[in-house]
Amino acid sequence: MNIKIKQGNDIKVFECDKNILISDVVKKSGFYLPMPCAGKGRCMKCLVKVEGNVSAPEKHEIEYLKKIGYPNNYRLACKTFLHGDTAIELPTATNAKIITDIKYNKKTESSMKVEGYELGIAIDIGTTTIAAYLFDLSSVSLLKSTSAVNPQTIYGADVISRIEKSLDGSGHELAVSIRTELNRLISYLSEDKEIKKAVITGNTTMLYLLTERDVKSLSSAPFEADSLFGYEISAASLGIAGVDNIYLPNCIAAFAGADLSCAVLSQEIYGSKRKSLIIDIGTNGELYLSTENGAFCCSTAAGPAFEGVGITMGMTASESAIYKVWDEDGEVRYNTIGDSSAAGICGTGVLDAVATFLKLGCIDETGMINKDNNFYIYRNGEKCLKIDDGILLTQGDIRAVQLAKAAIRGGVDTLIHHAGIFAEDLDEVIIAGGFGSSMDISSAVRVGLIPAELEAKSYAVGNASASGAVMVLIDPLNRKILKNIAYDVKYLELSSDSVFSNNFIEAINFC
Repeated sequence: MNIKIKQGNDIKVFECDKNILISDVVKKSGFYLPMPCAGKGRCMKCLVKVEGNVSAPEKHEIEYLKKIGYPNNYRLACKTFLHGDTAIELPTATNAKIITDIKYNKKTESSMKVEGYELGIAIDIGTTTIAAYLFDLSSVSLLKSTSAVNPQTIYGADVISRIEKSLDGSGHELAVSIRTELNRLISYLSEDKEIKKAVITGNTTMLYLLTERDVKSLSSAPFEADSLFGYEISAASLGIAGVDNIYLPNCIAAFAGADLSCAVLSQEIYGSKRKSLIIDIGTNGELYLSTENGAFCCSTAAGPAFEGVGITMGMTASESAIYKVWDEDGEVRYNTIGDSSAAGICGTGVLDAVATFLKLGCIDETGMINKDNNFYIYRNGEKCLKIDDGILLTQGDIRAVQLAKAAIRGGVDTLIHHAGIFAEDLDEVIIAGGFGSSMDISSAVRVGLIPAELEAKSYAVGNASASGAVMVLIDPLNRKILKNIAYDVKYLELSSDSVFSNNFIEAINFC
């Protein structure tokens, strides 16, 4: 049967067998379609316009389309089977706002000085995005940087979804998708010039999927990874062109990866006397605390709410997304990316919106929406708060934020407890990653994500993981420091930690 797929001005035509899901055809097409829930029909983000012979919609799909006012020629790609010739129109791909800012120590003390012109590349594979940096290693100068959405997002927004997909037999497809994108980024940066070496960092799951390792050890208790990397590998063995050798930095544990150890390296807190806390807020939040009593770290499943996923009007940090919300004389104001009309709201906007409605008294300390305010709307059987026409924050959205912030705050309080100190004893709180770099710290404090006594000590540092990868690239002696960081830390498994359980419950409310 004949299938035509259109996205923007691009059109591709395929021949395929009957009874195949639209989402599977899209994966093979090379077009991008978000599927944060990994095809379970929960997130409702994979809506496409369809003309042709397809399967009948399921009950919950019909109810959802009616709820949002879409005509019946729109379908969920992950639940619709192709039975004959069909034309499919995908939503226009948006360019995500990806944080590529890096700060690193350029000083090199290695005996392995680079003589003459030599190129190197540092890459940070995030669960959602990828950032890459091309360097002249002789002068330690950044020549060019670029970024992209991680193509594996079509297999699910979080690492658990991708681990499940890999276990179900899609491990090779996941590896090919990320390797193909890395090849594209490397070719763009280098303009096909030879690159001697590369450092590729990321969380443990991302490195497993890149190298096509069996993810079974990451999928069930006791979650002990059978490899924590920290070695060189031939680029050719991964199907990556234009590079000789790749160094994969040391991970700490199954869910505290090389992205965290590189972030610690970049902030130069290992071995210092400062009491420092690093928070990388994402679907899998990673925390590292350095004190005179030793170093402690943990990972906490915050979920994707801070990335706009699972939020009714949620979207990635891309064109037309509300990214900042505040109140002005009792009215709600906002800014969008690109200063265009609002199409939805991304993670930082969601955090700001909740903080703003808390300030205005529209949400109580338990997270319940109050009816007695000018922003209250009851729509489709759910309490909502109106940000603007068509842009709502639902009761369910607020609950998702509560769970996400409780996971991060619970992790922070648990690390502080096990270190035997108090929050006010900390010298600094370093917010790493894309979300943290754009987050309003006062909003984070208002909702209880960060302890109030740490507001003045908190600051963002951009992509700290990539910064650490750059430091390893420009000075190989940093590999030894990185290894020490990964080994000289006490990893706390929060799933079996009663202190975390109590802290998580206490952090649910806004207070």
